[in-house]
Amino acid sequence: MLRQGLIALFMLIVCLGFVAADTLKGSIQKIDEKSVTFAETDKAAKSFDFAADVKFYQEKKGVKTELKDGVKSDAFSKIGKKGINATITTKDDKVTEVILTGKKKAAN
Repeated sequence: MLRQGLIALFMLIVCLGFVAADTLKGSIQKIDEKSVTFAETDKAAKSFDFAADVKFYQEKKGVKTELKDGVKSDAFSKIGKKGINATITTKDDKVTEVILTGKKKAAN
């Protein structure tokens, strides 16, 4: 009986962990040292603050490489009017991971 209760408690904790983190796909509109303005596909842009341990990556042809310079990376230097395609992971409304997923969008 105790074992079943512990297993149930463990599963509850695991499920809550998955619910706490959100993955959003869209485009980065603006980025600075402390925050990012991100527009999900077909939604209005929203500003998110960075977590203390935020990581930045660039994905090309299925290979994810870390951007060591973070926000100061050349990949963020010229954001067009439509932004840069990206996926962000948030936890408690703080961005924990930024993955650049494609080329910059055209400036139309």
